[in-house]
Amino acid sequence: MGVGNAVNRVIAVAFLTASAVMFLIICISTPVFKQFTFLSTTLGDGTLVRAGIWGYCVRNPQGVESCPHSSVGYVLNAAGLPGYTGSGPATTVIVGKPLSTALILYVLTFGQNLLALQAAFLPFRLVTIIALVLIFMLFGIGAISLLISFIVYSQANSRMYQQFPNGTVSSRLGNCNWLGLAAVCCTILAFIFLLIAMPAKERPRDEKHYTWDDMSVHDDNSVVDEGRSSKRSRGYGTSGYGSRSGRSGTSYSSRTRSERSSRSGTGAGSRSYNTRSRDGTGSEAYEDEHEMHDRRTNSSESSVVSRYD
Repeated sequence: MGVGNAVNRVIAVAFLTASAVMFLIICISTPVFKQFTFLSTTLGDGTLVRAGIWGYCVRNPQGVESCPHSSVGYVLNAAGLPGYTGSGPATTVIVGKPLSTALILYVLTFGQNLLALQAAFLPFRLVTIIALVLIFMLFGIGAISLLISFIVYSQANSRMYQQFPNGTVSSRLGNCNWLGLAAVCCTILAFIFLLIAMPAKERPRDEKHYTWDDMSVHDDNSVVDEGRSSKRSRGYGTSGYGSRSGRSGTSYSSRTRSERSSRSGTGAGSRSYNTRSRDGTGSEAYEDEHEMHDRRTNSSESSVVSRYD
C-alpha cells in the first residue's frame, strides 16, 4: 500500500470515528444527558420541555425537572404540561409513539458505524470493499434517522403552537439534529476517501512477462521453438545432406566425420547446449527431443557414410 493510499485511509478512518462519536452522543441524549435534545420548547410561564430518543423532560418555572420513565417509544402529551388550558385541538399529543419509536434507528446507525470503522482499518482489497458497502448502508440508515428527527421536530413544533395559541411558545431545533447532519456528512467523506484508498488488484503470482531485453523466463513451448530454430541454423534439416556426387558428397562426408568426432570426443555440440539448458531455465522436454534427434542423426549418418565409402 502506497503512502497516498495510507493517508487517504487514515482520513477515512478519522471521519468514521467522528461520525461514531456524534451518533453515540445522539444515542445518550435526553433523558440520559439532558444537554442533547431533538426538541427544546419554552412555554410562556417559563416551562422548558426537552425531548430525546428515550423520553422527554419537563422543568417547571421553579426549576424542578421531572423525566418520565425512559423507554423505546413514548408519548409527549400537552395535557400534562403546565399552562395547558385545553383551548386547542382535541388531539393533545405532541409527539406520538410511532415517531418516537423510529428514533431508535440512531442506535442501529451507531452499531453500523462501528462495523464500518473496524473494516476500514484493514488495508486489504476485499475488506475495503466490505467497508465501503457498510459505509453505504450507514449513510442510508443515518439519512433515514435524520429525516425522522426533523419530522419529530416539525410535528412537535406545530402542535405546540396549536395547543398554546397565545404566542407563548418558543421552540428551537435541538442540537441532536445538527449532530446527525454532521455525522451523515462525515460518512459521505469517509466513503470517498476510502474509495480512493482502495488497494489495487493483485496479479496472479504465476503470471510471466516476456520482454526482448529479459529472456530469463521461458516456458516449455518457447524453449522448444528456440531449439527447433537452432537445429535449422546448425544444418540438421534435409538440405544439409547435400547430393550424392561431386564435391557435395565429399564436403558432407568431411563435415559429418568432424561432427561425429566432436560428439565422440569432447561433446561440445549437443551436450554443451543441454548443459546450458539445464543451467538456464529450459525444460527437460526439449533435452529428450534433442537426444532422440541425435540418435536418429547418428544412425542416418552411419548409413550414408557407409554408402559413400
